Amino acid sequence: MPNEGVGQAINPRGDYHLDHFVTRPSRETDNGTAIRSGDISEETAPDGFVEQVLATARRLVSDEQPPQEARTFILYGERGIGKTWMCQHLHRDVLSSFSEMLSLLLRFCPCSDKTTHDTREHRLDMTEASVDDDYFHTVQDILLWIVDQLQIRASLVEARIADEEDYLIREITRHLITTKQRLTLFLDSIFEQDWKLLERLEAFLLAPLAQVPTTLIVMTGRGRLFPWESPDLRVNVIYRRLRPFESDEIQTQLHKLGKYVDLNDCDEIKALGGGIPLSNAILADRPRDLTKLVREIMANVKPRVREYIEAMCVLEEGFREDEIPHLLSARQANSAEAQKITEWSLMQIREARDEMADTHLVAWSEGRYMVDAGACAAIRSWLKRDQPDLWHKLLEATKNMYLHWAEKYRLKYPKSADHYAKQALRYASETEHFVNV
Repeated sequence: MPNEGVGQAINPRGDYHLDHFVTRPSRETDNGTAIRSGDISEETAPDGFVEQVLATARRLVSDEQPPQEARTFILYGERGIGKTWMCQHLHRDVLSSFSEMLSLLLRFCPCSDKTTHDTREHRLDMTEASVDDDYFHTVQDILLWIVDQLQIRASLVEARIADEEDYLIREITRHLITTKQRLTLFLDSIFEQDWKLLERLEAFLLAPLAQVPTTLIVMTGRGRLFPWESPDLRVNVIYRRLRPFESDEIQTQLHKLGKYVDLNDCDEIKALGGGIPLSNAILADRPRDLTKLVREIMANVKPRVREYIEAMCVLEEGFREDEIPHLLSARQANSAEAQKITEWSLMQIREARDEMADTHLVAWSEGRYMVDAGACAAIRSWLKRDQPDLWHKLLEATKNMYLHWAEKYRLKYPKSADHYAKQALRYASETEHFVNV
C-alpha cells in the first residue's frame, strides 16, 4: 500500500501502485528520460507550422540550411484535429511548387481504401501488414516505393534476403547525397502503429534519412509518442501540437466549407464536439448529428472496446485501473455480464485497459489514463443528449464508487477518504443537475 500523501488518493485495491504501470514499455533517451506529450509546443494556428516547414524547405533548396538546424518535424494532436489534412496540404499544395524538391507522402491507415492522389503518395493498409515477419515486407514495400520515386536502378538479385532493407536504404542515401536531391518525406499517422514496425522503420529508413542534409522529415500521429533512439529523430526535432478551434475559428472553418453559421451556433458546436475540426464539420448542420460523429470517431474500434471507452468518458479528468470495472459493469445492460465484470481479476482489468489504449483514443498522461479530449467531449455530449438513461446510470455508479471508497478508508487513510468524499459530492451534484435539466 503506498503512503498516503496530501491530496493523494490511495489505490483502493491495495495490492499494487498504479503509477508503476504504463500502457507500453519505455525506451529511454541518452539522458534517461523519454519524450512526453507535455514536451510538445502547442500551435496556436496551423499557419505557423506550415510556415516553419516551408521556410526549412526553402533553405534546403537554396543550400542555406545551417548544418545543425532541425529538419525533422513532428505534428501531434487528437483524432480529427487536422493532421492528415495538414500533411496533404503541405505535400500537394505547398511543396508542389518546388521543382527542386521531391515530396513523398506515406500514409498508414487501418482501411482497405488505397486511393491516392498520384504516385508520390503511398497508402499502406495496416490491416494487411503482418507482424509475423517483423514487418519485413512492409518496410521493403516502402523502400521499393521510394527507390522507384527517386528513379534509382537498384537490383536485389545479388542481395541476400536478410540484407535487402540495408541494401535499399544505402542505395537511397547514396543517391540523395551524390545527386544532392532534395527530399521531403511525410509519414502520416505513424505513431498509431505497432512499435515493432516503428523500430524497423527507424533502423532501415528514418534514422539513415535523417542524417542526409538534403532531407526533411515530417511525421504526424496521436496517442503516445514513440521514443526514437536516433538523436536526429529525438533531440534536434521541432514538435508542434494542434489545438482545438475557438468559436471564431470554427466559423472561419465552416465558411470555407460553404456552411454559414453565426457565432452562437459555433459556441454550441464547440460545446458539443470540443472544437475539433472533424467534429465541427459533422455538427455544422442541424440537427446536430452526435450519433454520426461518435460513429466516425470510433470507426475502427471493436464494439466491446467502444463500450469501454464510452463508459470511461464519465471521468473527464482521467481514470485509473481501479475505476475500470465499476464503470464498465455499469455500462452493461445485462446484469449477469455486469456481475462478471465486477469480479474481474487484475489481469482482466489490464486487458481491458490495453484494449482501450490500442485504439490510440486512450493514453497515459500525468498519472492517469485520458480519453482523447475531442472524442471525450463528443461521447459525453452524445450520452447526455441521446442516451440519458445510460448517462444517469454511469453518474450514479461513479458517485456510489467514490462513496464506498470514502467510507472504506475513513479511519485508516482519512486524507484519501476525504478526496473520495469530495469526488462523490461532485458526481452527486452532477447527477442532480442532469436530472433537473
